[in-house]
Amino acid sequence: MLYGLILLRQSPLVPLLVLVPALLVFLLKRKAMRKDHELRPAADEAARKMRYVEERGWDLKAGKDIRMYGLGGWLLSILKRERETGETNVRRWENGYLAANLCDALLCFVRDAGAYLYFILQIVQGSLPVSDFVWYISVVSSCQQACSAFLENVELLGRLSFDYSRLRLFLESGEGDIFQGTGAEECEKIPPEESGKTGAGAERGGRKAVPDSAAFSRTKEAVGIELEHVSFTYPGSRVPTLKDLNLTIRPGEKIALVGLNGAGKSTLVKLLCGLYRPTSGTIRVGGRPISSFGKEEYFSMIAAVFQDVKLLPLTIAQNVASDNGEDIDRQRVRQCLSLAGLWEMVDGLPQKEDTPLGRGVLDDGIDLSGGERQKVWMARAFYKEAPILILDEPTAALDPLAEQEIYEKYVQMSEGRTSLFISHRLASTRFCDRIVLLENGRITEQGSHEELMEKNGAYAGLFEVQGKYYRKEESGKTEAGGNTAEWNQAMKMGGVQA
Repeated sequence: MLYGLILLRQSPLVPLLVLVPALLVFLLKRKAMRKDHELRPAADEAARKMRYVEERGWDLKAGKDIRMYGLGGWLLSILKRERETGETNVRRWENGYLAANLCDALLCFVRDAGAYLYFILQIVQGSLPVSDFVWYISVVSSCQQACSAFLENVELLGRLSFDYSRLRLFLESGEGDIFQGTGAEECEKIPPEESGKTGAGAERGGRKAVPDSAAFSRTKEAVGIELEHVSFTYPGSRVPTLKDLNLTIRPGEKIALVGLNGAGKSTLVKLLCGLYRPTSGTIRVGGRPISSFGKEEYFSMIAAVFQDVKLLPLTIAQNVASDNGEDIDRQRVRQCLSLAGLWEMVDGLPQKEDTPLGRGVLDDGIDLSGGERQKVWMARAFYKEAPILILDEPTAALDPLAEQEIYEKYVQMSEGRTSLFISHRLASTRFCDRIVLLENGRITEQGSHEELMEKNGAYAGLFEVQGKYYRKEESGKTEAGGNTAEWNQAMKMGGVQA
């Protein structure tokens, strides 16, 4: 302001000579910023697709399909197309900023040249002392810097306002955090085992013996779960996935949730885990709505094993304990690995439970099979002190022998916990107190295995369909093919009577 008043003493043209170029540059940058905001979502989408294709190219699991079906060229064409789309959009808004910067440089030259010319003419005409020339030039420069700084701050506020408006729209869309409570006291943890304690997990002959899984204990009490008129519809869909569910799970009860693909089982699991918000209705845990919990408090109450198992490039112990620090109870880790049926394999590794996972990330890392990865997650569920246990197809990647072993340990694993067991293999339901059949997003049947078989409804039909693949044909072969003795053994392990 002061600089402008000083320049006004000479002529109104001098402040305009400073202000007009700054305003023109501001308007050009504003236009470029609008173009940036308009094109950036498309560029971000192209970048996401590129990252996805690149990840699939590095994925060892996808390598077999890519090679066998000749998908490499197709993926490269997608990568090239999305790169061109992203680069085109980036180039368009960057060209706007480039034009604004070039105009800024040109107008600065015009401004300085005009100021020099004006004050030189004033000196020639004798209206300006030579001693004041340098002072006025410095005033022009300072005024220009002040104007540019002010307009740049205005531009920055515009950018921040745009970003904030997007964040506000997201928060107001109802897709934010389901948890609104501040949380209660921290869930108690089992005290670490006393150092030097002997037992089945102690060293024997220089080799760790299989830990005594019976020594594993829990301290948290089971809680009940209530679903009151719960419905859920995925965004963009008009058909609800879950429709008016009403279900009460008593504390410590073992529930089997069964149904065909698309029935809504995994969606219900995500609702119970607090990962999705019900479209309508209320879910109560321990008599409290989920929304009244703090996030950390609620997540500490649930131990879940999902179908899609993802392990981090950490050691086996760190993956089991979900802890990257020094507070890992190693004896407890070994007990949990034993319960999950993985300790024998881990004990044979040179670094045992300190063996890192992820050969593609760590030089000394190892890659586990699908069944072994699922067992690590089972061990993690054992390790976590959670009153609610959720198993979503925990035996999907296991062979019949390992599956039977997990079924037997499931009873021990769920002791004192409220547990929900989701499986397509109906033989597993006999280990549960109650079976809930989900069809087209609704609960159509519930009861014990014997009750549902007597009812001769949808559950009985599904059970018979699965059971027929294990029954002998008159020729001595099963309907599914293979050796009769082997299939009879599989029938017994799956809990299906021939």
